[in-house]
Amino acid sequence: MFSRQHYKLIASIIQEQIGEENNGYQDNKGLMDKTGLHAYEHAIAGMEMVAVRLAQEFERDNPRFDYDKFMKACGIPI
Repeated sequence: MFSRQHYKLIASIIQEQIGEENNGYQDNKGLMDKTGLHAYEHAIAGMEMVAVRLAQEFERDNPRFDYDKFMKACGIPI
C-alpha cells in the first residue's frame, strides 16, 4: 500500500507534466492534427487518463484514499 507521501509525489509529477504541456502550448500554437486538436491537448488528455487510472487503483488499494483530493492535487478539474 502506498502512503500519503507516495500519492503526493505522484500527483505533483502529473501536475508538473500538465503544466509543462500547457507552457509548451505557447510555443506550438499553430500545430494541430487532423482532429483539430493541438498536440498539447492530446498530451494533457493522456496525463489526465493516467491520473484517473492511477486514482482508481489507489482507491482499490486504500479505502481511505481521497479520489477528488488526488485529482485536484494533479491539477485536474473534477
